[in-house]
Amino acid sequence: MSVIDLGLVANERDNRAEKTRPRLRLGDFRWMLVVATAALCVLTLTGSARPEWHGPRDLWSVPLQGDNDTFTVGSDMLYVQRGQDRELIAYGARDGAVRWTSDKLGEAPWLAEESGVLLLPAAVETRAADHGHGLREVTGESVALDAATGRELWRRPGEVAATGDGRALLIERDEDTTTIRALHVVRLRDGTPLWSQPGSGATNWAGGGTPILTTESLATTDRLATIGNRGRVRIRDMATGRVVATAVVPWVGRNEEGESFNNVLVEGHTLYVENVKRGKGTLVAYDTETMRRKWRIAERTYGGFYPCGAVLCVNQEEGVSGFDRDTGARRWRIDGAPIGMPLSHGGVLVASAEGGSHHSVIDTATGKRLSDIGSGALAANSSGREEALYVLAPVFQPRDQMAVSKIEDTGRVVLRGAVGPIDQTTCQNSGELLFCMTPDGRLAVTDVG
Repeated sequence: MSVIDLGLVANERDNRAEKTRPRLRLGDFRWMLVVATAALCVLTLTGSARPEWHGPRDLWSVPLQGDNDTFTVGSDMLYVQRGQDRELIAYGARDGAVRWTSDKLGEAPWLAEESGVLLLPAAVETRAADHGHGLREVTGESVALDAATGRELWRRPGEVAATGDGRALLIERDEDTTTIRALHVVRLRDGTPLWSQPGSGATNWAGGGTPILTTESLATTDRLATIGNRGRVRIRDMATGRVVATAVVPWVGRNEEGESFNNVLVEGHTLYVENVKRGKGTLVAYDTETMRRKWRIAERTYGGFYPCGAVLCVNQEEGVSGFDRDTGARRWRIDGAPIGMPLSHGGVLVASAEGGSHHSVIDTATGKRLSDIGSGALAANSSGREEALYVLAPVFQPRDQMAVSKIEDTGRVVLRGAVGPIDQTTCQNSGELLFCMTPDGRLAVTDVG
């Protein structure tokens, strides 16, 4: 069984801010979406409503060859890094017109667009990692560009870690790559410094807005939590940097034997801390304003935990469960479906453990199935900021076509039509647009709205 990491968590054993950020190569997207293919499906329609049909329209395409060419989808732009020199080309997503190009940015392991600002690393350093973990790449400096024109807006030390409310959080790392040297918050549009503070020995962080380049964008907060190796927590207000609360929480040390690690998540004014020690775990919720414990459950997750509509969803071995955010009481569990993915409308898409053979959209308020799904591939967005969710499945005739269906906010799945020929494992979406590789080495853009 393949496991998709769907929780908005910072894992001490594989912390997003500590590890080498994955390069957004075409091969990487193919790998991620092949995993999703095993876990996601196209709907077998239930109920009496007739399907709504929309004829997909081919808009434009551009050559995209091999692992040297990569692409990132923005809100109304498409960014392509091409060739050995990593030239960056910005296209209008609907018309394919070249908006701007740049050959001065070098190879960027990641790109992210937020509110008309394109964020990317300007300097990536290779450092010796602490605790004998070899070499790691660390972003020493980040740059922000105007997404529409390519004009440089600002450069600042550190890696852009999260954005929200017109701000960007940057994190500087010490030479050991694990300890946070400094925290900086700047105005997103022009880079004006808002506040800076030392890392004070912290090694983990969570919150600060919406983390960059995650698959989960549904947890929002104006609080930033930093945690040290001994569980020392500091909660800061993102607007001012003021320390709201401090505490020491149970924490699993790095030298603990067996399957041992920590996961953290901040949503609203709640901090969730999971400790897994030698395979056994607990999940605790704290009020960020006082660090008072709200509840504790003696259970561990398998694949993460994340806000989903009315509850906190937890991927567990027995099935995805929905827990009350205020009390920690289990509201429902979907037996036999250990993998879940939150949807923008508040539902959750769950995958069965039987080889990915059965999946459903679940109403998170009640745990009831809204719809059932059959086999197919997910067309997601690389930034995780989902405006829409599409699934694709082969049709019998013609054989090179793919049926495209959209999961509506109600959980109902509506057939949009057919596209192709495409490689469905490479597809991304941006609202009404679908971006897919074709067998002849082109990136095709289709309106499926």
